[in-house]
Amino acid sequence: MSDPGLRAQLDGRPRLRAVVRGTQALTGGLILAYLASTVFRESDTTNVAFDGWVGNLAYAGCALLCGLRAYAVRDRQRAGWAALTIALTLFALGNLLWTTVVQFMDPVPFPSASDAFFLPFYPVAYVGVWMLVRDTLPAKGSRAVWLDGIIAACGVSALEATVVIAFISEHNVGGWAEVVTNFAYPIGDLVLMAMLVAVFAVQGWHPDRVWWTLGAGLAVFAFADSIYVVRTLNDTYVTGTPLDSLWMVGTFLMAVAAWHVPARRPIVATQPVIVPGIFVVTSLAIVVYATTKEVLPLGVALATATLVLGIVRMALAYQQLRTLAETKREARTDELTGLANRRLFYETLRTSLEPGSGRERLAVLMIDLDRFKEINDSLGHRVGDEVLRQLGPRLAEVVDPTALVARLGGDEFGLLLAPLDDPDTATQVADRVREVLHTRFLLESIALRVDASIGIAMAPDHGNEADVLLQKADVAMYEAKRSHRPWEVYSAYRDRHTADQLQLMEDVRDAIDRQELVLLYQPKLDLATGAFTGVEALVRWQHPERGLLTPDRFLDLFEQSGLMGPLALDVLGQAVAQQAEWSRGRVDLSMAVNLSPANLSDVQLPDKVAAVLERSGVMPGRVVLEITEDCLMVDAAQGLEVLGRLHRLGVELSVDDYGTGFSSLAYLRELPVNELKLDRTFLAAASHDARAVAIIRSTIELAHSLGLRIVAEGVETAEALNLLCDLGCDAAQGYLLGRPAPAAKVPALTSHLRSAAGR
Repeated sequence: MSDPGLRAQLDGRPRLRAVVRGTQALTGGLILAYLASTVFRESDTTNVAFDGWVGNLAYAGCALLCGLRAYAVRDRQRAGWAALTIALTLFALGNLLWTTVVQFMDPVPFPSASDAFFLPFYPVAYVGVWMLVRDTLPAKGSRAVWLDGIIAACGVSALEATVVIAFISEHNVGGWAEVVTNFAYPIGDLVLMAMLVAVFAVQGWHPDRVWWTLGAGLAVFAFADSIYVVRTLNDTYVTGTPLDSLWMVGTFLMAVAAWHVPARRPIVATQPVIVPGIFVVTSLAIVVYATTKEVLPLGVALATATLVLGIVRMALAYQQLRTLAETKREARTDELTGLANRRLFYETLRTSLEPGSGRERLAVLMIDLDRFKEINDSLGHRVGDEVLRQLGPRLAEVVDPTALVARLGGDEFGLLLAPLDDPDTATQVADRVREVLHTRFLLESIALRVDASIGIAMAPDHGNEADVLLQKADVAMYEAKRSHRPWEVYSAYRDRHTADQLQLMEDVRDAIDRQELVLLYQPKLDLATGAFTGVEALVRWQHPERGLLTPDRFLDLFEQSGLMGPLALDVLGQAVAQQAEWSRGRVDLSMAVNLSPANLSDVQLPDKVAAVLERSGVMPGRVVLEITEDCLMVDAAQGLEVLGRLHRLGVELSVDDYGTGFSSLAYLRELPVNELKLDRTFLAAASHDARAVAIIRSTIELAHSLGLRIVAEGVETAEALNLLCDLGCDAAQGYLLGRPAPAAKVPALTSHLRSAAGR
């Protein structure tokens, strides 16, 4: 950002701007005129008009420009420009004295009265440069920045001492005043140039226009001084040569720099090492040259100091590179597992997706450990961390070396398979991940088994951008977790984050009020009597635009919207009203309605259920409320209390999908339930798996020993039905016995069910 002081004051003061531009143009014109006069005049001649008037007016114009900057612009740099104004004024006075008096003296004295004005230019200029640069220096600085400045200062000083001061030392003769004066000019220039290159180094070798212009002016000025001293020693200096115009050019550049708007740029932390390297090389050349030729000891000493400092700078640069490499590695590595972290995973994925990488066809696997929070809560975070540490090598074993394994955060891991020659490879890797997870983790005296849900997204099938693929793999992972499947490949149909699903979520809020929820009923058969004794109410959404939607399309949306409570009561109200209507037609059926975990968090649920039953006139004992095993995992104490009140109300309670949860035996003895519903997966495997039959048998025996009914779901074949009858199961439901049907078709199913059961 530019300094608002100078720019704002110039923009707000057009007269000042005009004066500055006019003075710059006039001064520049005078300098060009003087330069032209030195080129075209005869050598060894003095032109009073140009040497006495034009030159002095040019110097006065430079001092005026600098002084105007210090006087008219009130900012933090005015003190520095004031010091440079004094320095330029001193030099202008010295030149005035020389051109009007000293040069006409015979003999011309050296040192003269002019030198009394010329020499103070240097210390005053040092003060001005320091005041100008102090605001641009880093507040705390860094070792590299300051070391570069010192190397640059020593390097240029070594060159100046070796080339200029050495020549002066060799040819400097005369009285002590003459000798000291001859040394004073180059030493003053040496300090000035050393100071200047140090400033450039500290500013990262890319200063703004102010410092480029000011530096150029000082450099031209120092160059003119060096030529002047050499010619003086050779007794060849005369007034009126192009050399005299160099001082004018230098002072004019300093004056112009005063009116440049300084840039406010932060000092860069990483400094280029090329420029300090140049000074190190030149200093090395000086030291090598000194082994064969006589060189001024000061130059050798400064060159040696530059070399030593250069070695220190190289060591510091090496340390910085190591630190940078280590920082970069740490920034891309997970500290706990040593795997790549999310940043590296994302960068690699993005690079792989770039056209021409040869890895555009790839797969992203998102792995999330199931119930990992329970491990941390039960066994402590130390054990949880050890599980994560051991998991990293296991994941690396199931993929080839070209794949990337990363910990994305918490208990979430990612696999990047690129390139992907066969889409089936992704699912095969997912299966292998599940296998290695099933091997127990040995944690001190504990052997622990861990499971995971895996989401898979592939490019280009599901997207060509890193963010899109990660989001879709995440969606697939949550779908796997929701459906209790080991892995899921992304499907737009099940994506609850698409614009279509978001619109559907908006429609959810009005679905109950618009009475768009409808019920289908699936019959339950009493296996002992062959009678059609009950139905389960299954909700559907008759969407006005999308048609009839099944629960997998909308139940999660109701839950995310916080509408599971109203949904359950609406379903219950419709179900018991239909039950009452059937009862009036002499069709006596029990009615099963599902509850979600969110429903058991409502302490007023028993009162609401009682109110619904009272309005319908249905006896509580003819209603069965089904819960899943994970209903109690949010707040077990409150859930048990709600179930207890429902039980005391008189309604029947059933555990749905029994055998798929993880808390079956832990809570079964405490649950006030009347019925267990065996999950359909056991019956589906019974035809080819003797262990599934053993589980069914033992579950039936367990239920009966606890005084509970047992109902089998998913009966689709006569063989399965006969097996259940042989094992003593109490009731069954499934497609063999009847698909979910509208209320009007339910009574007609009775005769069909009896014939299907062989009764």
